[in-house]
Amino acid sequence: STSARCDRGAGVMQDGKDAQKVLEVQLPLPEAEIGRVRRQCELGEGQMCTLFGVHLCSNPVQKVNRISKFLRLGCKAGDANGCLLLSQLMFAGRLPGSPSKAFSHVEDSCTRLSSIEGCFRTAMMRVAGVGTEADVNVGLRQMMVVCEQGSHGEACLHSGRIIERLQQHDMWGGSAEEGHKLTEQLLAKSCEFGSQDGCEELEKFRKRIATLSPP
Repeated sequence: STSARCDRGAGVMQDGKDAQKVLEVQLPLPEAEIGRVRRQCELGEGQMCTLFGVHLCSNPVQKVNRISKFLRLGCKAGDANGCLLLSQLMFAGRLPGSPSKAFSHVEDSCTRLSSIEGCFRTAMMRVAGVGTEADVNVGLRQMMVVCEQGSHGEACLHSGRIIERLQQHDMWGGSAEEGHKLTEQLLAKSCEFGSQDGCEELEKFRKRIATLSPP
């Protein structure tokens, strides 16, 4: 009788709310809608499969196999939210699955479904070595692409932070001036793309750099 709930994993319910907003439905689904959503899922509509899985998550006694089944169907049918929710619930320990399996669902949402959020999470996990072998350089390059092409404030912010940490640990391949310039550009983009943390980080970074400059 093992069960899973979407509101018990960090960040998981947020995706559920996002799906609810996009599809303009209330969760749990009204009785009159359950059959329609299930039928549309059976016809291969990935969003409907994910939505049905999210609906099942709202039931505190729902068995994990059913939740996992419909999120997998959503992912397979082309809905990136299904892949991302599946991964998050695995990491939160609400669905069975190893860290490497959870990573594979995130990576799938990026490489197969071109999800900007999926690519950001893939990059973050590569940098941290979560569910996959750590590779800071590959993760950073991917994150910078997400920053630029996806206008993704968080990706820009984390890219800038990573470059600054690399410099602090003498692991940056370029000159200090190049690193500082790139970090400032990334933090400025983060702020421009709507990240309040990015705006605050940019201000702090500029103050730090000012103290290093000759009078």
